[in-house]
Amino acid sequence: MKRIAIIGLGRWGRRLLRVFSNCAQVPVCCNRGPSDACTWVTQHYPDIKMTFDIDDVFQDESIDAVAIATPGATHAELARRALEARKHVFVEKPLATSLHDCETLLQLAESAGRRLFVGHIFFFHPVFERLSELLAVDPVTDAQFLWLKFGTFGEELIWNLLPHDIALARVFFGEMPERVTVLERLGIRTAIDVLGVRLDFGRGLQTCNIHVDRCATHSRKVVRVKTGSGNVFTWDENTLYRLDATAGFLPILEAAAEPLQSEASRFIKSLDESAPDFLTGAIALDVARIIESIGEGLCGVGA
Repeated sequence: MKRIAIIGLGRWGRRLLRVFSNCAQVPVCCNRGPSDACTWVTQHYPDIKMTFDIDDVFQDESIDAVAIATPGATHAELARRALEARKHVFVEKPLATSLHDCETLLQLAESAGRRLFVGHIFFFHPVFERLSELLAVDPVTDAQFLWLKFGTFGEELIWNLLPHDIALARVFFGEMPERVTVLERLGIRTAIDVLGVRLDFGRGLQTCNIHVDRCATHSRKVVRVKTGSGNVFTWDENTLYRLDATAGFLPILEAAAEPLQSEASRFIKSLDESAPDFLTGAIALDVARIIESIGEGLCGVGA
């Protein structure tokens, strides 16, 4: 069984510890934040060693891989050190907060012969898998993404929340957008808390509109796509609907499986495969390219 260390034991890191414990051995966790993480691990996973020294992880030759769930700005440095220590790497999105760092990490992973897997969890959602099957025979022409929530103010919105929808759009349309336009931005708690962007594909004939608001009064995530045949599918939380001309929106799939467990298991499985996983390269890099273009567009849009 593979041995993986968890780096970062905030809310998401603790979830990673739970799911990786189901498909691998977790001998050690590293956390530099509040000491309550150590108490939590001792209470729930008494056999797991806790350390505050990252070198305890990187220098341990018995550890096959690391899972990084620290703030996004630290991902590039931690992933680089892990790859240099010849560990496979699972890193939560974003891979890094600059295109240059993403390119450097991918090159390093290739030269080291190690997996570099980026945690875009929505790719492992049962609704995404079913919707991808439908779009493979009836391609998308237009898409709308809406994400309402409250929080994550300690991270830049474009690198913290936007990568999810950008990654989905990149896969749904099967290509890079030809044009990226910032439609709106609004600062409430930080410089940018509400953001609207449009991605144009297919010589401007296909469009994707993305709206993210992290100062909303309620949480909701919706993806709506229209296909070449005129079908309209809506992914609303854990349910996929198809629009019927007479009956309205009909549910065609209600998800039961947990995406995070599927994602963790897929990473562990990939360590024994010769072919790279699709998340190890082009998608993560393309997401960074698109977000940097959005960042450039933000310079010309006032608050």
